Amino acid sequence: MNTCILLFMLTCPGVPASAKLLTSAQAVASFTDTWSTQRLFDQSKRAGIPVREANPLARPFQSHGKAVAYASTAAGVWGTAWLADRMRRSDNHFLNRAWWVPQTVLSVFSGYGVDLNLAVHRSRNHAQR
Repeated sequence: MNTCILLFMLTCPGVPASAKLLTSAQAVASFTDTWSTQRLFDQSKRAGIPVREANPLARPFQSHGKAVAYASTAAGVWGTAWLADRMRRSDNHFLNRAWWVPQTVLSVFSGYGVDLNLAVHRSRNHAQR
């Protein structure tokens, strides 16, 4: 998979279906998190309410505009897919069996981020009524 670009991973030979599914799920979760964060930034800017990214690792990327946010999200998904592929093909028994953990953890955290962003959005809409 290291020679395949993320967009073409679904057609790469030798990549198991479970890896394709997990990478697709992580991509959906990560890009939805980025979309909901950017949406919240836009709404907060229009309302004059200061808002800040809670994740200190994502903060520099999310606060510099949509292009940087989406590019860093794509790089993160690609990097995690690359790491998982290296772990899956490793000779180390532990790494070989735990290849799915990084993508799963990041997918769960992205889903949590989406939930938090939507909760803030809902509470602001409710407060405006």
